[in-house]
Amino acid sequence: MTTTSTTRRKCWPTSREIKEDAAEPRPRVVALSLADSHELDVETADVLAEFADALARDDVELRLAEVRAPVLELLGRSGLAGRVRVDPTLESAVA
Repeated sequence: MTTTSTTRRKCWPTSREIKEDAAEPRPRVVALSLADSHELDVETADVLAEFADALARDDVELRLAEVRAPVLELLGRSGLAGRVRVDPTLESAVA
């Protein structure tokens, strides 16, 4: 595993890796279900924001789905909820 500049471990593929691995046409959206995440810490919210920024640089939109109320509250306080689309279901996130 590679690390980021702040010693966090890489949790997911980079937007570049997503594009390289994707079938044509390349993805326009990455939908992430948070259904099993009952709570998040601030560091995780920061990492999600960094992921959203990295995807946006490659014209890929991050969408969050099935976000529980406590998680949505933290994402709202961090500003991420206002920057990414939040959908009630994974199906609506990819629609």
